[in-house]
Amino acid sequence: MQISELVETALNNVSRTTGRVIKDLSQQELAWCAKEDCNPLGFIYFHMARFEDNVMLRRIFDKTPLWESQKWFEKLGMAATETGVGYSTEQIKSFKVPDMKVLQAYYDAVRAEVLMGLKMQDSSQLDRIVKTPWAEVPAGSLLAMAITHQAEHAGEMSYIRGLQKGMNK
Repeated sequence: MQISELVETALNNVSRTTGRVIKDLSQQELAWCAKEDCNPLGFIYFHMARFEDNVMLRRIFDKTPLWESQKWFEKLGMAATETGVGYSTEQIKSFKVPDMKVLQAYYDAVRAEVLMGLKMQDSSQLDRIVKTPWAEVPAGSLLAMAITHQAEHAGEMSYIRGLQKGMNK
């Protein structure tokens, strides 16, 4: 198995989980918070899409994020400066979950670019140092962190859905 296949499999597992979680949820359920300083499902999903766009496409694959190049911020009715990270409680409370069909289309477009970028990588590129806002790290380390990050949020989303609807509903 190639490293790109391993990462693709891991990301596909995340997609299966998030797809199951958001399936058939109303906008109200996507915006529901367990308490005022917690993230709603719709925000977490948005955050995950922005993460893959900003970290994986921009940092690991050195591509312009689709947020900018395809103007997804306009399609989602958001500011171009919207990052999906570092929100205060007040920002979370005022966050309006975008239409899920449009948000899913954005995430799907980002994921397609990520998977294409993976196919163009080989293991020798995993040692390349990547600058991030928080550190300079090998691309392989950032890729491993990205998989863990996305899987953690998928689990978080599953838990929140369970709080709303109960087990396996």
